[in-house]
Amino acid sequence: SRRRREEGDRGWRLRGPPPPWAEEHQRIYTDWFVLADPDGDGRVTGANATKFLAMSGLSLADLKQVSEPSADTSRCHC
Repeated sequence: SRRRREEGDRGWRLRGPPPPWAEEHQRIYTDWFVLADPDGDGRVTGANATKFLAMSGLSLADLKQVSEPSADTSRCHC
């Protein structure tokens, strides 16, 4: 595996050069974050997230099912 986790490290690091698609993905995620953070404060509130996810075209019931597991912070090591 190209990924490894270091003691006390909160994120994953790649060994070697980044894959060729990494820069493109970074641009895509940055563009998405800008859409989800319309006031530019660096935070995505629940209301902002709801508006952003509504752009997917999924029904509110489907979005609720998708978001419920992410609301469980009991297993989060943040």
